[in-house]
Amino acid sequence: MLVVAVVCICWTSWLIILTLAPNQTANYVMDTGEFDDGQFWLIPEELSVLQIVSVAGLAVVVALYSYVLLKMLVWREYHHVEGSFVDRVLMRCEPSRTLSDDWSKLDLLHRAYRLIWELYLFLKELTGFRGRHRKLWNLCLKALDLMLQAFMVSKLLEAGTPVQLTLGFAVFTALNSLFCAVEIISHRYTAFAEILIDSLFDLCAAVVFPIAVLLYSAHNFDFDRAVFRINMELLPVGSFERRARMLANPTEIELFRVSFDSLRIRTLSDFFLRIGMNIGFAYRFKRVVEVLIQMQTQRQRQQATKRGSQVDQHSTLLKFPKVVGGKRSCQRAAPKSLAILFLAYSVGVVVVTQEAISTSQSVCAPFPECVVFAYRWRDTPYCPCRALIDGDRAPKTYYEWTHPADATNTVKALASAGTLETLQLINRQLTVLPDELRGCRDLNFIQLINCATEELPTWAKDLRMLQYLQIEGKVGSNNLGTLADDLFSDMPKLRYLQLGLHQRMVRLPALDGVPNLSCLILSRMSAFTELPSFKKLPRLQRLEFSVLKHLSWIPDLGRSCTLQCTKERPCVAMGFSELVT
Repeated sequence: MLVVAVVCICWTSWLIILTLAPNQTANYVMDTGEFDDGQFWLIPEELSVLQIVSVAGLAVVVALYSYVLLKMLVWREYHHVEGSFVDRVLMRCEPSRTLSDDWSKLDLLHRAYRLIWELYLFLKELTGFRGRHRKLWNLCLKALDLMLQAFMVSKLLEAGTPVQLTLGFAVFTALNSLFCAVEIISHRYTAFAEILIDSLFDLCAAVVFPIAVLLYSAHNFDFDRAVFRINMELLPVGSFERRARMLANPTEIELFRVSFDSLRIRTLSDFFLRIGMNIGFAYRFKRVVEVLIQMQTQRQRQQATKRGSQVDQHSTLLKFPKVVGGKRSCQRAAPKSLAILFLAYSVGVVVVTQEAISTSQSVCAPFPECVVFAYRWRDTPYCPCRALIDGDRAPKTYYEWTHPADATNTVKALASAGTLETLQLINRQLTVLPDELRGCRDLNFIQLINCATEELPTWAKDLRMLQYLQIEGKVGSNNLGTLADDLFSDMPKLRYLQLGLHQRMVRLPALDGVPNLSCLILSRMSAFTELPSFKKLPRLQRLEFSVLKHLSWIPDLGRSCTLQCTKERPCVAMGFSELVT
């Protein structure tokens, strides 16, 4: 029990750190802090109201687990278990036997006392271990647990979490419901056995499964650090091969992000799900500890009685469930017909999960480029793709390099469902972004390398969720020219912008609508002459310019920005005190 409490406290404390600094936490877990200036995973860390609320909720959970731990270590005597401070206060509301049972003969104050006392008795009958309605209370708690776990399964399915994790949690949820059905039918378990088994299920759902997700994420990511160190030693500053992210397997990166992000609280529904599951387990954990303390106290009294000693003090809690208000309590069993619902739930959650996985796998099978897709049980003509990753990092022949496969139709097909969040193409032909991408409102990552992209459509400015934009041209192609003036007018989440090998590009449009931009990289653009103002970029931290032979002036920079010039030529940096060349 002590180990469980300590693990729960440590895990929840780690979740608080994850909420406050997700990118740094990922770097620490995967030992990638030295790569790409700590931005290997590209996880934003802007503080939001939801993060503050999440930290407060997790702090409450830590306090509850700490309270249980103190019960085991410090408050182990029976008088700490027999009733809380609230119980002792409410006991004073017990009406005197001299008062009439007729409410009409009582004054207002005694009516209030009588009402409070009866509500108190009802709650004791409802939640006490030998209370009359205990089984119904446990049934309601179990129904709430299963509802939260079903919601968890649906989120895992929609996020495209790896099949092993999703199906495993669905089977676990089915076993949880199956145990409840068996208990309703057989009535073989004591109150302590029921609450102990329920606590174990809650422990697995709230703590063990998230830890398993973290271990799975770390185990299934592999990065050749030796090759990266060789590149850092041999390649000159400014070479994109010096970026660790360019060497890592993009599919493994995406799968890690999917699994790792499932541990984070990113929406209001995530908040209620995570906090609710942990509070539910903390409540049951507390009840288990209290019963163990009671059992220990009873054994000590029995031993004292056998030795002929007299015990003057008696636990009112140990007696209370048997007699409430002077009447003997008889527990009401849950209707056995309810077992059918729990059995149906057990079968349904596994069937629906398996059907959703198989249906989406069948629809997305023609597109191996879709490495992550949502699992939906309803059959649709479009693959609900989350991440499209396609490319050839090392073409074997000159012809393969100069005549890459056209990815336009693939992008159209996988963007039709409107679920695409990641688009990464390397050495593929995509001259124009297809209109189907316009419906992908959650698209946050675009990386097009050697794709001969010639223009960005006018609707590109509507990609408000975009966080990462990298477009590198292809030698011998037209590539990008002048970008629309309002392209970056409303992209509040954009943090990374990289453009390279666009010989027709002369300038960048205004960056007034990207206040969170932290990294700007420009390379091999011989006609580029002008940079926009950086005054509205308070988070700008890094600039990299490579082979911009006509760029002779840089706008005012904040002192927190790091500038790297990889081509030795005169530059003027107004307000910047240090240049790295």
